[in-house]
Amino acid sequence: MVTDLNDLQSASLIINTFNSQLHLTFTTIAGDNLAASEIAGLQQTFSSGYFSWRCLITYKNRLMPIMCVGAGTRSWYVEYDSTGLTAIWYTNSFYTCYAINGTCWSNQGLLSSVSSDQQPITRSAGISTDYYLRLRHAAALLILGILFVAFGLIASVFLMLPSGKIKIFNGRLNILTAFLLAVAALFQRAALSEGARGLNHNGYSGDLYHTGHALTIAAIPLCAFVAGRIPL
Repeated sequence: MVTDLNDLQSASLIINTFNSQLHLTFTTIAGDNLAASEIAGLQQTFSSGYFSWRCLITYKNRLMPIMCVGAGTRSWYVEYDSTGLTAIWYTNSFYTCYAINGTCWSNQGLLSSVSSDQQPITRSAGISTDYYLRLRHAAALLILGILFVAFGLIASVFLMLPSGKIKIFNGRLNILTAFLLAVAALFQRAALSEGARGLNHNGYSGDLYHTGHALTIAAIPLCAFVAGRIPL
């Protein structure tokens, strides 16, 4: 296909003008992932290896960037004006941004920088103080959830090493990956519950973290099954 496209560009379509010729040139090729990967000479399977064009992340580590992006980006909660079209505030568990001029504060700093009646969601000093304390707790739990996912991924790497050459885990320790992911899922659920007591997500950041949470839960029985199939 690449050869045909090159031939089409170099020889097939030529438009004669008064004193020159116009040749066909490709600037953009539209296609789905499979077609575009075939034309570009990239891998054509998206369930293993380096499956993304935009970042060097392997399929087995896909949980990590989803959750990190979800926890770190600002669009966890978006507050709009009365028309519902223009965003005014962006908030997550760590910081809040004023969309009009792009100014951002840590949630602790916002408490002393912006009056409570002008802050997103909160409208009184007492509610504001309790609200941001809960967000600090949620932020800590979010980080712990991500760390335990990282520990689980590291354990899964050792679990997949050929047992004939290097045998890191023995017997019941083979279940360590599933255990770490289960602990990660508990911290993630606790973070979402604590944050939801004051901040319900309506942006893509929260959706990404929820997706990472669901994938973590789905990985637990899979890792447990694999651990049970490893010969002692």
